[in-house]
Amino acid sequence: MVMTAFFIHWSSPLCQTSAALRTEIRKIISHDTELSKYQIPGFIIGILDGDTTHVLAFGTREIGTHEVLSSHDIFELGSLTKVMTADIILQLNEKGFLDVYAPLNLYLPVAYQNPSVQASLMDVLTHRSGLPKIPETLGGTQIDMNSPYAGFTHKDLLSWYSHVRPHISGELRYSHAGYALLELVIEQVTGDSFERAFDKYITNTYAIPGTRVDDMLHVCPGYDLTGRGAHPWEFNSFRGSEGARSNLLDLLKYMRVLINTEETMLMWTTYHRTGDKKLFTAPGWYRFLPKKDFPVYVHTGRTSGHSSMFAFSRNTKTGVIVLSNSSAGTDDLGLLILRMINSQWRRKT
Repeated sequence: MVMTAFFIHWSSPLCQTSAALRTEIRKIISHDTELSKYQIPGFIIGILDGDTTHVLAFGTREIGTHEVLSSHDIFELGSLTKVMTADIILQLNEKGFLDVYAPLNLYLPVAYQNPSVQASLMDVLTHRSGLPKIPETLGGTQIDMNSPYAGFTHKDLLSWYSHVRPHISGELRYSHAGYALLELVIEQVTGDSFERAFDKYITNTYAIPGTRVDDMLHVCPGYDLTGRGAHPWEFNSFRGSEGARSNLLDLLKYMRVLINTEETMLMWTTYHRTGDKKLFTAPGWYRFLPKKDFPVYVHTGRTSGHSSMFAFSRNTKTGVIVLSNSSAGTDDLGLLILRMINSQWRRKT
């Protein structure tokens, strides 16, 4: 993940109207990004600024039409799913269903436990488990290159895990596979399917009915890097890493809760340094420190046809979400907007 330099001088004060805000965002797009309308047909931005919410749509919902994206359109979230999977794990920890500092092996079927893996659940949550990004056996099960997890079952995942030789636990190694295993941990300790557990701990807990990990939600059209229509991803595993779908309205509601909550505090108090002195990994998040004692939480996601970005500051109660109908993504646009609305972080906490 490339992080934007937050301290380039910005002279404009925070704009209070959506029209003025749109003008400022267009300036950012023109001068500070390389976004191409040919690669990104459309995107929608949600902004939280204290009690105020702004929603602004750019481009079109579908190539060849003039219809704009709405806050109700459903997008694939890709790796942004990890934020919600981590949330479930931390809720289960608080309820006593599991211990996030216990070994990962403890919560997987005995027949597939791997003594070579010494990682705890917290190590997996913060990408310090030593597990690789994806199983090297994944390619052998692919039935569609544009839907990489459709042919990879839970049994395939567990069989791979039981023989994997991880890197050193405690070192940063971003892992989709780790979060795919957390999906199985959730099923093991709740005795329920991941889909039902997700509904209980995310969809229903936060009252966001347009956010789920099954195929019941029909996504808006998405496009690959060449502008061709992309089919939604299908899953036999890896839903806990990549499988969530949601809309801007739900995500803004979820962000507001995350900004204000005093629950699941391990999400905000546990983090580990990376090679970048301003960048840390936290459970489900990257924790970016543009200024001393001023963390910004950020995560992105991408599928064959959609991309997502979610960033916020609990200190200033501001946040930005960007959802795009292209796999090309929107670069650091969300962070640039977050920097702008905080006006060089002059606000008092």
